[in-house]
Amino acid sequence: MTNQEQINEFASHYPGWSDLAHKLNKLLSDNNKTIDQIKEKFGCIRCYFSPVPDKQLYDKIVSIENESGEVCCKCGEPGRVSSWGRYWMLCLCETCGEKRRKDT
Repeated sequence: MTNQEQINEFASHYPGWSDLAHKLNKLLSDNNKTIDQIKEKFGCIRCYFSPVPDKQLYDKIVSIENESGEVCCKCGEPGRVSSWGRYWMLCLCETCGEKRRKDT
């Protein structure tokens, strides 16, 4: 699967993080990096890629991943990471968090 295909698949599950995922894809593609895996982990975006980047590029990637912990994964509004159930963490805004509470 190409970088773009992986980003599109990821964004279909987490539309609120679409802009961040595409920003990450551009950064990696511009630096000839291949996305091995992109996923949600502990309520934030996590991206695994190759080859290993230099520290400056790595810091930019981590910055985008960290930013996702302040953006609702469903709608893109400001959010915060919260626990859902026993093991699940998601970054949601108040509105999406309330909707999730009602649905569970």
